[in-house]
Amino acid sequence: MSIPYQRWRDGYVLFLDDAFDCDETYECLVDAGYEVQRFSRHFVGPDGSRKQGIDDEQVLRLCNRHGWILVTTDSNIVRMHLNVVKECTHLGILATAHNREQDITAWAKSLCRLKLCIERNNFRKRQRPWYGQFDRNGRLTKIGTVG
Repeated sequence: MSIPYQRWRDGYVLFLDDAFDCDETYECLVDAGYEVQRFSRHFVGPDGSRKQGIDDEQVLRLCNRHGWILVTTDSNIVRMHLNVVKECTHLGILATAHNREQDITAWAKSLCRLKLCIERNNFRKRQRPWYGQFDRNGRLTKIGTVG
């Protein structure tokens, strides 16, 4: 089996972008049974703190390299970086239905309610790159292959 296929078969990992990466959202998602990677663990400044000003394309390529699902508040990320996303054949993106963050933990709880849908629709095997949006009620409002 190829490495990307093996990763999809073994499960999936959510990567929390900068806006989603806080202790509360991380704990909420881990408690719900998700395997989670955090922005702050992969983009570290010289002083050990979270690196600022990271380009979206770097995040997209990191997620693609590992076959992770990017969780972001940027519902326009595909439109803004369409060419990069098309090149990322191991990438999945889940975005909030709108860019107004307000209470990020409410979005995390929504993602927890979405877990069963993700597992039932077998997102691991979905043709990539794919993009989906979810609302605050834990429902997918958009899902499709980018290309």
